[in-house]
Amino acid sequence: MKITFCIAPLVGIFLALGSTSEASLILFEDNFNLDPEGVGASGRTGLDPNVSNAWIESGGAGYTQASVGGNEVAQNPGSGLNNGVAIRINRTINATGFSGLQIQVVAFNDDGVQYESDDTTSFGEHLKIAVNTGSGFVELLDDDSAWQGINESNAGTEVGSDTPTASAFLALGAGADNNNNLEIQISTKGNNGDAFYLDRVTVTAIPEPSSLLFLTIGGALALLMRRRRR
Repeated sequence: MKITFCIAPLVGIFLALGSTSEASLILFEDNFNLDPEGVGASGRTGLDPNVSNAWIESGGAGYTQASVGGNEVAQNPGSGLNNGVAIRINRTINATGFSGLQIQVVAFNDDGVQYESDDTTSFGEHLKIAVNTGSGFVELLDDDSAWQGINESNAGTEVGSDTPTASAFLALGAGADNNNNLEIQISTKGNNGDAFYLDRVTVTAIPEPSSLLFLTIGGALALLMRRRRR
């Protein structure tokens, strides 16, 4: 009876491998319960072994953790030392055993405030997403002026919205596959108090067959151990 009990769940997992091998999993996600420079797992989830690591900030005074409309966010107020300066957060992700990586950013602005084009005036604003797979940063999205989650340049003047808006899931490219030193970067620039709020950053990936096998067997063993303790 013990042998049948232990093997049956594993048989089901092996049979399921073929149908789930293309399913994307969350490799890293941060909803900014913590200040980006803080170390810890609160609000940070995913399969990246370095999930609790802090972001590396550069530019101005950096981001601050805040609660805006009930959302925990990383805030660039676009004022003080951050006025007119591109504020960046960088993070290294270990994508060993994963392919098909994608990133999505959810953000918002101050409602009803006018944001100017970053391409036509030095007082302009932007939110940019970039990736470095080992040969320098490549921009995946440059949302000029107010955040709408789209790639646009020379956008002119746009009115900000405080509704959290998601970008599409953007492919990080083949260079991100099985990359143990993948670096992502989020950059915002605000002026004269025109703020940006980062609500969530999500990186998804498809596990390679060997990684998926490890994950599913590990989950099954953990489940069996909990059952045995009862």
